[in-house]
Amino acid sequence: MKVHPFTPDHSVSRSTTIRRLSGRNRIFIRDTEQIHCIQLSQILFLVACGNYTEFYLEDGFKLTASKTLKHYQDLLGEGFFRPHHSYLVCFSRVIKVNLRNGVQILVEDGTKIPVSKSSKSSVLKLFKN
Repeated sequence: MKVHPFTPDHSVSRSTTIRRLSGRNRIFIRDTEQIHCIQLSQILFLVACGNYTEFYLEDGFKLTASKTLKHYQDLLGEGFFRPHHSYLVCFSRVIKVNLRNGVQILVEDGTKIPVSKSSKSSVLKLFKN
């Protein structure tokens, strides 16, 4: 077997914080100290924090990654929706939609997520029977 010398072109880019494995339901999220393997089913919601994104997971764990929310919205795709400019929510983790005092979404951990006026009608359509 021929072994090729290591070159920087073969290394994983430090700026790459996440990738999805083909045929799998998990992603890798890089924070400042580690690369975490996360099952998509563990994700409750994501929050934009400037050029960073915070992942909120079912066990109460929170991860901060150095990519934008838009990046993760494009990557995660189906099963996630964006009710507000700053939030991306896992559809299956929503337990209630509150219609009083503006529309809010309640997720499994008790977090109330606002729905923007511009997203209100599309969000309500998602939860219509």
